[in-house]
Amino acid sequence: SYFGTLDTLCASDSNVVGAAAMLEFTPDETTPDTIYYQCVTHTNLGWEINVIDADAASIVDIDCSNFGSAPIQLTSDLTLNVIINPVTNILEAELIYDGIGWLGLAFTDNSQIMIGGEAVIGLPDEPVGPTNPAKYNLNRREVSGIERMPVERQTLINSTITQTETQTILRFTKLLLEADEHPIFTDKSNSILFAQGSSNQLGFHARFGSVQFLSNQCAVRVKGGLVNEHALAWQGNVGIEEPDLNRNLWVAHGVCASVAWGILVPLAVFASLIRKLLVKIGLSEGAWLQIHRGLNTLAAVLTLIAFSLAVRAINKSTPSGESADHFSRITHHRVGLVIFVLTMLQAVNGILRPHLPHSPKDTTSEAEVENAQNTDANDSPDGPELGTEANLTKEEEGPAKKSTSRKVWEIFHRLMGTALLGLAWWQVQDGLGLFAERFDEENLDSVFWIVIGVLAG
Repeated sequence: SYFGTLDTLCASDSNVVGAAAMLEFTPDETTPDTIYYQCVTHTNLGWEINVIDADAASIVDIDCSNFGSAPIQLTSDLTLNVIINPVTNILEAELIYDGIGWLGLAFTDNSQIMIGGEAVIGLPDEPVGPTNPAKYNLNRREVSGIERMPVERQTLINSTITQTETQTILRFTKLLLEADEHPIFTDKSNSILFAQGSSNQLGFHARFGSVQFLSNQCAVRVKGGLVNEHALAWQGNVGIEEPDLNRNLWVAHGVCASVAWGILVPLAVFASLIRKLLVKIGLSEGAWLQIHRGLNTLAAVLTLIAFSLAVRAINKSTPSGESADHFSRITHHRVGLVIFVLTMLQAVNGILRPHLPHSPKDTTSEAEVENAQNTDANDSPDGPELGTEANLTKEEEGPAKKSTSRKVWEIFHRLMGTALLGLAWWQVQDGLGLFAERFDEENLDSVFWIVIGVLAG
């Protein structure tokens, strides 16, 4: 309960921090048996001091032999052992996984939300040392938001991560009170988050959950009397999250996006480029335009579906009480929003395309005019020879030239389309990489680029 009285604003007040100094004092017969302290330059740093007589027996015995006597069975293959030494103010923890993968335990503000917490993570493939197992800041749920703390903050004691062919064990000893970190309580329940990876490489967890418990404590004897007997761990609610429940949503999201931007849009562009060939093989003058519109419309629909599936998947994977934060977590989410908005704008822009003006004697369709103009645009610096390509009897009786608004529209439409296609290709490649990392599967980005190469060829 003492932690609730700590003033957490001191450490952020420059005037207080600037005036801070070291306090030294000598206890006498008037000093209380228990006094409390707080550091004003660090958040959550404060605890109690037990004062005894100079000739009194000190702490004669600390018995921590009951470590492991009250294991908390998190899952069928995950076991947690913890014990607190209330004299030295340390917590000893052991997470045992009957399998292969990285392991982590996190400490928060006693909630089930990982963001803002501090984690101890062990990576079996890295050498054991000062930075493995190590403490990490949990800034975001994505791997890029899990940042290893600087070396000067790596204060773990006897930390190890060991692995056999069938089992992985994370062990460490941690201080209960550390500057700018969440405190671990001795007088009330703590909430610890646990995570287990599907491989030894740090990535999206294959299993994630939380456990609330009163920690098992060492027995302590002071002045010849037992003041703190063994307190067995009490297991409260254990919550488990299985992230792969959303795998089907992400698969559907990726398929929709890949088909839209890896097949449909390139084919739509291709139809515009081979408009003369389409006429030669017997299709009408306006066939290319109908194909172009149809494929792009279908691509826009699939983009809308992919966007909706992503929002749904993020909502499902967000723990209760935590903000879904759809578009500020990682670059992929932000780029996805940009692509979605630009795709809808490009679709509306296509519908609002300015029509070509016709002369009174003109009987040529707009598609024929556009075929003629786009075909000959590169043949004459002054513009297309409409009379020749459209087989008109007189140029003055042919269709009118494109208006300025139509020319501006075409430039904008093509530039927007090219930029959008390039951005979408990057997005699909990035998404395939994220999927492979999250579910520990093969990255299929090479298959995507093979398809693009075939279509381009």
